[in-house]
Amino acid sequence: MDDENEKITVRNVTLSNESPPIALPDGKKQIPLGSGVTTRLLGQGGMAAVYEIWNSQLEMFRAVKLINPGSSDSVRQRFQTEIKISAKLSHPNIVEIHGVGEWNGLPYIEMEKLEGVGLDALIAGRGALPPVVCTAIGIMICRALNYAHNQDCSIYGKNYHGVIHRDLKPANIMICATGIVKLMDFGIARPADVSFHTMDGLVAGTLQYLAPEQLEKKKMDVTTDIYALGVTLYEIVTGVVAFPQSNLPKLIADKAKNKFKPLEEFHIKLPPRLRRVIYKCVEQEPEKRVPSASALLDELHRIHALLTNKSPEQIMAAFVSASSGKKTVLGTRRRFPWKPLAAACIAVALAWGGYALVRPLLTHPVSLQPVSKSTTAAQPPAPAAIAPPEPVKPVSEPRQGGFPAKTKGASTKPLSAAAAGKSSAREAVQPLSLVASLQEKYGTADGLVIMEKELSAKNYQNVLAVYDMLPKELARAPKAVILKMRVLAATGSLGRLSQLLEGNSINDGEFVLEKAKFAFRNQKYDECKRLLSRSLTLPHAFVDYDMLKQEVSYYTALCVTAQFDANPTDKAYKEALDAWWQLRNTLRNNPDHEYNKEAEAELQRLAKKMQK
Repeated sequence: MDDENEKITVRNVTLSNESPPIALPDGKKQIPLGSGVTTRLLGQGGMAAVYEIWNSQLEMFRAVKLINPGSSDSVRQRFQTEIKISAKLSHPNIVEIHGVGEWNGLPYIEMEKLEGVGLDALIAGRGALPPVVCTAIGIMICRALNYAHNQDCSIYGKNYHGVIHRDLKPANIMICATGIVKLMDFGIARPADVSFHTMDGLVAGTLQYLAPEQLEKKKMDVTTDIYALGVTLYEIVTGVVAFPQSNLPKLIADKAKNKFKPLEEFHIKLPPRLRRVIYKCVEQEPEKRVPSASALLDELHRIHALLTNKSPEQIMAAFVSASSGKKTVLGTRRRFPWKPLAAACIAVALAWGGYALVRPLLTHPVSLQPVSKSTTAAQPPAPAAIAPPEPVKPVSEPRQGGFPAKTKGASTKPLSAAAAGKSSAREAVQPLSLVASLQEKYGTADGLVIMEKELSAKNYQNVLAVYDMLPKELARAPKAVILKMRVLAATGSLGRLSQLLEGNSINDGEFVLEKAKFAFRNQKYDECKRLLSRSLTLPHAFVDYDMLKQEVSYYTALCVTAQFDANPTDKAYKEALDAWWQLRNTLRNNPDHEYNKEAEAELQRLAKKMQK
């Protein structure tokens, strides 16, 4: 069911047979709603209206999503499910929920008010967007999906693993002025292992972005969101909808056949890897798609790194702040008839080849009489001797990671002149260098992979030795710096760690977290808290978000506790309590974690100190 049909259906239903529907605020008057008062109507859809409200105590705007009056039981149930799911999702690339409640019996969700532009509006205004913008948006949405797809949540008393959005489309993606991209509207989201049929049997979601299994009401999984993201990425780079059909039978037929205009037909300079990954996302069969948001995130990161050295957030902040200019409308080209042309070329070649064979016979006839053996035929002059080319020495090209590939069986050191002069078939065997031995151990010449594996094995000196052998450009790569940072932190090399942090500027949450830890060691608590807060808003390419949030929560608690110990006021005490309780909430699924034990001990210590 599309949005317009759903809207008509909702308008014809009332709350009960006894009372007319409640009138929604028009947004023109200040009416109490949520934690503030309404200031304007932001938008209205088939299920709910969204208002901007002003919270005078916090002195900030927020948004409130209020269900439409007269909504059917199925719509109300869907809204309640959205409330329960959204409240459990906390991620920098997902719109933040602040609270829930009721207004005149109608449930609402209060959330952050995002300042920016919707991706649908951005495409409508600017048309096709650059490939680097496509990878930037794709990376941040993949982060949100990877988090949601792996999130444990309890809904209606049952525990589930993973949440599928089911309605991913440009209209549900917001580009903030800061460059952060956020996924919105979990209105039809469901846990990954429950039934997805609506109560009235209709299809939920926006038809053009739905995966074939959604349209056919078959089993869905996380690749259903991958498909929708692939269709969205297609629209980003082309400026047009991949499946514009509004007729459901035609749409289902086209999706079943993967019938859309190929990317090659657009006049666009698209990296081949990006084109391939988009095609991989929109495969008709789920098992043929990119298997997970994590795998797609890794590939988009690699493609993004080929296009720019700026972070996705930096790319988007610069793009949305730039003047809009003209709308980019891509032209299309007719596919060249390669097969007929190739056949014609082959025919011409064969004809010319045949003519070339018989031409000497036509111009200079040769006697067919046999030549006597004693007769010496005139021979053409012998060609001048051509010196054989100089042997080319094989050169091993550097692979990703900076080390040349090691030739199997080859020595890592040149042979001596004496050894080279011997005719013996035996080759001199030289001891392997550290890099060569590690290449042989792990079966790769990628220095970063070797560093990561040696770090996991806690062979810290080997990690540092490999880092020192990396090419300069690779040594400055974020992953290389962060791997070295982890080693220095693990070995307590604070002097070298300080130099590394001061000498590099990496837009990564883990790197900023380490800076915050250093500020804490130096008792710069305000700076530490500022860096901790910033780290959660940055990309975190090499660490899980939950792990990052756990460390941020822990060091936040340490900071505010240190400030309380220095100045034990009621306000500081409350902040310290809140911080430790927040940490315990973060670790609620891991009660035996050492941070949980420390939190319990600190809460008891703080209480005793306040009683004195």
